[in-house]
Order: sequence, then structure tokens, then C-alpha cells
Amino acid sequence: MSSGFPKQYYLHRGGGVAKTPPVGSACNPRYHRLLLIWPGAAHVLILLAAPLLAGAGAPGAPTQLTRLTLPFEGIWGVIQGTGSGQTHVGYAAFALDFVPAQPKSDRPPPRGAPLTAFACYGRPILAPADGTVVRVSARARDWPAYVEGTGDGNFVIIQHAKNEFSELRHLKANSVTVAAGQRVRRGQIVGRCGNSGNAKTPHLHIALLSSVAPIATRRFAFSGYEVLTPGGHFQPGDGEPKAGQLVRTAGRPGAAATDRRP
Repeated sequence: MSSGFPKQYYLHRGGGVAKTPPVGSACNPRYHRLLLIWPGAAHVLILLAAPLLAGAGAPGAPTQLTRLTLPFEGIWGVIQGTGSGQTHVGYAAFALDFVPAQPKSDRPPPRGAPLTAFACYGRPILAPADGTVVRVSARARDWPAYVEGTGDGNFVIIQHAKNEFSELRHLKANSVTVAAGQRVRRGQIVGRCGNSGNAKTPHLHIALLSSVAPIATRRFAFSGYEVLTPGGHFQPGDGEPKAGQLVRTAGRPGAAATDRRP
């Protein structure tokens, strides 16, 4: 079906190099502006590959019991995929980083811009499945954009099944709406996208964990989402959002790329 959206998007990342993050947090060490140009433009789109995820036939991957859906509304893109060789290595090898897609006509925020200038900042972050909150960090500050932050930042970890925990990180200061021990439903707002911890610029870090002590990511798949093709149409996703892809929840043709922020 037709995308119904502007044909040119970009996914914004800032600039600079961050140090290796502490266990239990994640950052982006190489920040670059990634332009996704659709028909009518004079550029070529290059998508970066990512390893197979659980539930999509990955050899040796444990069976995924939980049906995970995208933890946001609207069109977002993957700025760092699994096994990226950047910060998604080792214990964080199977994590994904997302930001909202923006029309190319929107200029990226310059250095010194307030966090509110970033499309990601303040967007609602949703529980990807029913479960019980097992860990929360809610008192961390947001660091200024393009500044190398420290600490684990604000996060929510939800247990969905045995050895299956979703991890949502870099949440906005004072935005976490849940507490440890609380039951949550799929699609429930658990916080808002921020720039806490080792984030550098606002984005959402999500992973499926097999363990919370220590933190260990595992292969995983999303369900019920669509990918925007170079032809400008949405098609069902294969469970494996990859670096450079733009995605949205299936059946949401009216979900704009610029969701409201508080």
C-alpha cells in the first residue's frame, strides 16, 4: 500500500565519539547523519545488514515465547542494529537503537540546541508486551545534547516470560510512570524518550534480555510491524529491524512521523 508520507526522511544522530559504556547501559560511539532518500531524489539508499534475530529462524537461537510489538507510535528508524561493532557488542550485541524519522526538509539540531529540538525527546515509550516491571531507574538527569553523559540513565525492565525481559533505556528525566512489581499491558506508556545515561543524543535503546543480573541481551524478533521500502511503500516486516530501516506498527496508516510530545 502507499506510504502516504513525504518521500524523503532522515534519521538524526549527533557527532563525536563516546567511551565504552558501563555494563547495563548503552551509547552511540559514532554519530552521523543518515539520509534515507526515496524516489525522485538523486541519491542511492544504502541499508546496513544485521544478524538474524530470534523467532526468525536464527540457528541456535532460543525459542521466543513473547510476542513483542514496537514500543512507540509513528515512523521510527534504526540508527544502530544488532552486532553493529559499535556499542552493540558483547553483552549488548542484540540491542537496537531507534529515533523518529524526520522529513529531510527539517534541519538537524545544531550543537548547543535544547533537547526539545530533537524529534525523539519526550516521545511516549510503550511496553512491547504484557508483563511485570522488575527494575526501574527513574532519578537520572538528562545530559545536554552532544555531551558524553555517564551512568546507566533512566530505564525500565519488564519480565514477560521466563528468561525474557524487555529493556528500555535512555528515558527522559522524571518521565518514568511505572514502579518495580507493577503489572503493565502492551502499549502502556512506561516513560518518554530522553537523553539520560550514556546516550549522547536522544534515542531509544531496546533489547530482549535473558538475564538482568548480569545484563545479557539475546536474539529477538518483533511482530506486527511494517517496513518502508525504497519504492515508498510499506510492507510487512520480517521480524528483524535493521540499521537504516524505517518501521511503523502495522495497520496504522495514519500514524504520523511526528507524534505529539508533552
